[in-house]
Amino acid sequence: MPQISKREVVIDAAIRLFKKNGVNLTGVEDIIREANVSKKTLYNHFNTKDELILAALRKDDELGRNALMKYVGQSSDDIKSQILSIFDFYHSWFNSQDFNGCFFIKTAAELKQSNDAARGVCADHKRLIQAYIEKLLHNAEVIEAKLVAERINMLLEGATIYAQVMSDKRAAIKAKAMAEYYLSEVL
Repeated sequence: MPQISKREVVIDAAIRLFKKNGVNLTGVEDIIREANVSKKTLYNHFNTKDELILAALRKDDELGRNALMKYVGQSSDDIKSQILSIFDFYHSWFNSQDFNGCFFIKTAAELKQSNDAARGVCADHKRLIQAYIEKLLHNAEVIEAKLVAERINMLLEGATIYAQVMSDKRAAIKAKAMAEYYLSEVL
């Protein structure tokens, strides 16, 4: 098995800490300790904390979306079942020990306007999830696939926030019931 680069070790440590404590409360020294690297190593790979935040967001986006698409792809050949399986994926996430809300929502809220690049990556993550849902709907030849995808994505986002704020581990299952009702009207 290939050895993980120091850069990846730093990114992985940053992701863990950013998800747990937020980007503003996580200092560079915390990341250095978590990654067990020197300050020089960190700064050899990232000139600023903002660069590290971007790298962490991009990696987490890629890993999360790939895991979602793999899960959905293995769920069923039926488009409706595939879309509904997204809610099952979220349900598993909400019930995992490391669920602490959505990294992208929390980061966008924390950074406000101070880091437009990072906020852009957060928005792109949400757009890419929606685009994936839209692609599934296009495959089923749904006429208003974009609108339907937007509404399904809004249910997912609402469930994510509800799970975090209300500590409701069943939020995705509740949203799935709404999505199932809605999809029966359009599919």
